[in-house]
Amino acid sequence: MTTSITLPRPAADFHVHVRDGEMMKLVVPTIKQGGVSVAYIMPNLVPPLTAVEDVLAYKSRLEAVDDSITYVMSLYLSPAITPDVIHQAKKAGITGVKCYPAGVTTNSDHGVASYAPFYPTFAAMEEEDMILNLHGECPSSGHIHVLNAEQEFLPTLKDLHARFPKLRIVLEHCTSAAAVQAVKECGPTVSATITAHHLFLIIDNWAGNAYNFCKPVAKLPADREALLEAATSGNPKFFFGSDSAPHPMSAKEKGKGASAGVFTQTHAVAYVAEAFDRLGKIDKLEDFVCNFGREFYKVEEKKAGWKVVVEKTEDEVMMALGEGSSAVVPFKAGEKLAWKQTMNNSKCHAVLSPCRHIVIELLKRGHIVSGISRKPEKIGQHERYFPIPLDILGTSVTELATVLARADVVINAYGSRASDSSTYKLFVEATYQIITAFKHAALLNSSLSASAAPGCKPYLIAIGNSGSLIVPGTDGIHAVDYEPFWIEYVRSMAQSRSHVLFWKEKYPDMSQTVEVYRTAVLAWKGPGATLEQMEVMKTYEDQIANIDHDFIRACTTCYLFFDGNESFDWTFISPPAMYGPGKRTGEYDVHLENYLPLPEEEGGLLPGISAPDLAIALADEVERKGMKWTHWTLTGSQRDDAPAVIYPKI
Repeated sequence: MTTSITLPRPAADFHVHVRDGEMMKLVVPTIKQGGVSVAYIMPNLVPPLTAVEDVLAYKSRLEAVDDSITYVMSLYLSPAITPDVIHQAKKAGITGVKCYPAGVTTNSDHGVASYAPFYPTFAAMEEEDMILNLHGECPSSGHIHVLNAEQEFLPTLKDLHARFPKLRIVLEHCTSAAAVQAVKECGPTVSATITAHHLFLIIDNWAGNAYNFCKPVAKLPADREALLEAATSGNPKFFFGSDSAPHPMSAKEKGKGASAGVFTQTHAVAYVAEAFDRLGKIDKLEDFVCNFGREFYKVEEKKAGWKVVVEKTEDEVMMALGEGSSAVVPFKAGEKLAWKQTMNNSKCHAVLSPCRHIVIELLKRGHIVSGISRKPEKIGQHERYFPIPLDILGTSVTELATVLARADVVINAYGSRASDSSTYKLFVEATYQIITAFKHAALLNSSLSASAAPGCKPYLIAIGNSGSLIVPGTDGIHAVDYEPFWIEYVRSMAQSRSHVLFWKEKYPDMSQTVEVYRTAVLAWKGPGATLEQMEVMKTYEDQIANIDHDFIRACTTCYLFFDGNESFDWTFISPPAMYGPGKRTGEYDVHLENYLPLPEEEGGLLPGISAPDLAIALADEVERKGMKWTHWTLTGSQRDDAPAVIYPKI
């Protein structure tokens, strides 16, 4: 008996609704959560997407939320979709056109009343090898009602196929035995999608339950059996399209006119696996959710950096995604599924203000990394690196939480870009924002899988600095408040070739001052400094000791958000004073006490660690999570002080 399947590539969902605005930001992360990497996006927004530029702008908004997904885009059929628009759309990379009969479902008021006016458009689509997606229902009128609306539409399907035999047509979300048979009778250019929820539902399940109400409606037991037979048959004409349709609770629970749509995105693959397993057809899962749709659509996709593991283990569906009346209730909310979809061991981690060495180390180990900052793309490109442009202080907690909810581990390397008196305030505010969003994300993440295994909680690694460490023998004084520390610090920096080059590159205006000071320190350490050089040292050191050090002081203050706080899983690492550019040795020592490591002799170098070795230590902690609720530091080898690459590209 099969109890676990690793899909060689994630599922492809060829019918996805994610809406726009705040709902989009809430729902888009659940695409990957449901085991999907290719999503065919529906165009029935308000207003509908009837222009090429509007579709491309919408795609950009989707990618801003999660650009690891391949979004396959479509236009909304209307009089604006002329043959010229079809040719433009093809050049722009748009795949299909969705046809909604007027008034039959959500946001279909601008839909089609007659197909004949669009024959020139269909001919252009046939020429361009684009796909026509049909919502296969006739509007209710006279003898037509919700139970026979699909069957009444089928002559139209066959007529369009006869007129345009080379036009690829998809009959969306089949719900009846008649629809299955009609698709089988058409040629190879006609296929159909089948949803997850229609593999479970019949009329009894939605009559009286608005959360199971969708269009087309689920029908009779014989229709459900026909859908199950088609989906598990191995016939490539039938493939997965979830028609996952999020609506806020307020739109589902109103007394009259409840919105049509069932939300299945969070457990998309698991629902299908459960239905297939009940028939003993779990071996047919891969073709249905992964292969047949990709082949019909001829998808050119991004390479997903993860695989999907589908396991026969209980998984409770969350009660709601989001909060309050705007929350979305998923299919089978609160029920336990027998199957669960998870990502493989290449886990996704988020790095706020991504440090290049950390990202590179994680990628070397096969991890998926989301880089979150204002310009995360500047550190380079990689198939498993996904830049997410976001201003931490310029976004809401909810939006940031939605982004962080994808991550197994969040590494906070945030640094305020301010260089004035606002530095302290902005850094503290940003840290509070990140912690609040992380805790909200953890709740969101756990709600997506209510039965998550122990030890799978998200983990926050906060990177501070040596200013938050305590100076030994000072009865608890932090380094940032200890003047002799600053003198030791700048003298150590001056003796290190790699650090001097780093400071000269980072602060070119200070280049000459740093070089003069370095010469004086080396003379003081060696043959002896002149009086002039001693004066240079004193002037520079007084300057350093007396500035505000707002950024370092802010890091020290922000540790108070963590100290003794067990409401979430965190670790706080304060790199040693001499952290900076250097060689990758793979050597480091962990110091569990939050005390500042001091030089072995007066005038010696403060202990430090190279950026690549710190990245190794952080990647080890990402994988082990062994320092929970601990403030710690570490030191590494400083034997080789040769200049190293400061800003490597991935």
